[in-house]
Amino acid sequence: MLQPTFGYLVGFTIQAWVCGNLARQGAAEVTLSRLLGINLVGMVIVYVLGISYFWLSSNYLVQAPIGFWAALWYCGVLQVVPDFLLCLGAAFVGLRCRKAGIWV
Repeated sequence: MLQPTFGYLVGFTIQAWVCGNLARQGAAEVTLSRLLGINLVGMVIVYVLGISYFWLSSNYLVQAPIGFWAALWYCGVLQVVPDFLLCLGAAFVGLRCRKAGIWV
């Protein structure tokens, strides 16, 4: 809990719950854009919790001060494109699994 990256672990847990519920709510109408939107909601959850906790713990727990904008830049902005591509890939795989009957 004292590590600066602990917020991401909490974010991943909450993201899994929220995205799973959102995906199940509209199980009848599964489209690539819907799955991508759900994945992007999850990405925002992880970013908000992860970056916030990273900044707070760096400044107040481990005494390695970092500015908020620097934390946002290194932990968020630089990761947006690769994370968006992962969200797109996951939406595509999820749609293919749905069509193959693997995900019901």
